[in-house]
Amino acid sequence: MHEGHQAFLVFEHELENIRQTLKENVVRTANSRQQPHNPLRPDKEITYDASGMFVLPNSQTGISLAASIRQLTRVMAPGMKKWLLSVDRNCPMPEGLRLQPDNADHWSVVVTRRMSKQEFAVRIEELIARWKVMGRYVRYE
Repeated sequence: MHEGHQAFLVFEHELENIRQTLKENVVRTANSRQQPHNPLRPDKEITYDASGMFVLPNSQTGISLAASIRQLTRVMAPGMKKWLLSVDRNCPMPEGLRLQPDNADHWSVVVTRRMSKQEFAVRIEELIARWKVMGRYVRYE
């Protein structure tokens, strides 16, 4: 982790920068306690088979990405600290994953075919390596 990413930025003071970012990108939030290079929420965004050994395709759930300031304010309560990661809307996706718009405010990375948990982990690492850390933000009202 680079030392420069440790600075806290005030969310409202950075709104214009975030708005500009959202014109070409979507934003992934990560809990402040997580490291931004691993912003996934295990067992919350992915569908597994009954054995738990395989990730199943599902276009209804996926890795959540904000596509608007409106969505960011839904997931960032005042005083909450979050990492924000910029994700290019046109980035190439690893085989077996798709980036899809769910609505004007929200996009998802979804699994398009059944794969082992190990393969999924590799594909996700390929994907996350392309995400850019914008910084650690605090929302103030």
